Amino acid sequence: MALSDSGFLSIGPQRLEYRMIGPRPDVAPTIVLLHEGLGCVGLWGDFPDKLQEATGAGVFVYSRAGYGQSSPVTLPRPMSFMHEEARDVLPRLLAAIGFRRGLLVGHSDGASIAAIYAGSMQDHRVRGLVLIAPHFFTEDSGIAEIDPNDYRLMIHGLVEKPLTLTLDELQRFEPMHQFITLSCISNPVGGDLIGTTRWTGVSLQQLLPSLRLQAGATHLKIHAADEFYEVVSLETIRSDERVMLSYAWDGVPLLPEHGFPLRIYIPDVYGMKQPKWIESIEVTDHWEPGFWVIRGWDKVARMTATSVIDTVAVDMTIINADRRRLVPIGGIAHAGARGISKVELQVDDGPWQEAALRTPLSRLTWTIWRYEWPFQQGKHTFTVRCYEGSSTPQISTPSPVEPSGATGLYSKTEMF
Repeated sequence: MALSDSGFLSIGPQRLEYRMIGPRPDVAPTIVLLHEGLGCVGLWGDFPDKLQEATGAGVFVYSRAGYGQSSPVTLPRPMSFMHEEARDVLPRLLAAIGFRRGLLVGHSDGASIAAIYAGSMQDHRVRGLVLIAPHFFTEDSGIAEIDPNDYRLMIHGLVEKPLTLTLDELQRFEPMHQFITLSCISNPVGGDLIGTTRWTGVSLQQLLPSLRLQAGATHLKIHAADEFYEVVSLETIRSDERVMLSYAWDGVPLLPEHGFPLRIYIPDVYGMKQPKWIESIEVTDHWEPGFWVIRGWDKVARMTATSVIDTVAVDMTIINADRRRLVPIGGIAHAGARGISKVELQVDDGPWQEAALRTPLSRLTWTIWRYEWPFQQGKHTFTVRCYEGSSTPQISTPSPVEPSGATGLYSKTEMF
């Protein structure tokens, strides 16, 4: 949408007043101001104008519901209101204004909302936070303090009898080891929210008989310690032994930040469908939208095919037999669990040239590619594209990360 200098945005049922000072988000970085508990657009005074003048960035300021001229709310607010603002309202607001990159600047309640957002969303567009008097506190214990000897996975719902499983009991099942590439749905084309790891755990196929499911059971609702949840069908589990509960990465127990004590892996879908810090599994007779789906993200969240140029290795030039100077260019291509059949590179507006592929660690990991480019001086733009295992081409039309994951081709420009 085209932003006026001031006006109102409709975010769900709320009507929020705003001001936009300076260049719009599509032409310059944007500083988003989040007010304190007694604030609003007007109470920022001339600070947004001075900030814009000093930085040259666009400055967007708005009033949360219940403040200024925005929609009223019922008081008292729930204890969780700052989390709701951070996880439900702010993502929609940033999408509505076309936010591309910039900073969140918050005061008091606004600072806490900014911090919760940054800690929950992994939004690559937010390049930094300025937090003025946020509401933080520390705890003597937390996820990092969980004793593996005390952990119990609770399984309940449509089972003959609720049961609990310790980590030791889970580890007695025959272990499954899988090399896996996993990506965040908020990863932009060419972003770094993707990685490859060796996962160890137990196949849920192998675990199912121990659950003693009741007739009519169709889905498992996975609950995590951070209130995240997702639903996976029993049909998916029964048809794919690779769906697993993982307790180790690269041969060592999961670190707290990676999901200790337990996380799930579901092939071919983004990380938003795969809870970490799993506490319980509820067996149900229906599907329901998961944590991020009800917040507007894709229902299926199938990984899109992507390819990236990681290096143009001018410092590793090769001189071949006919004395031509060749520059190695390389990167990765990935299409979830669907494999990669071909990668091609284009130099400037020239023809697409096929790259060499290295055998991947597994069908679930990225493929490393390489192309030896005949060196030419000057400024050149390199573009890469890939094809899935079925020869389906990568989507070339650019699209944002929300709601289904970014698409488009990756390019890199270099001067030689």
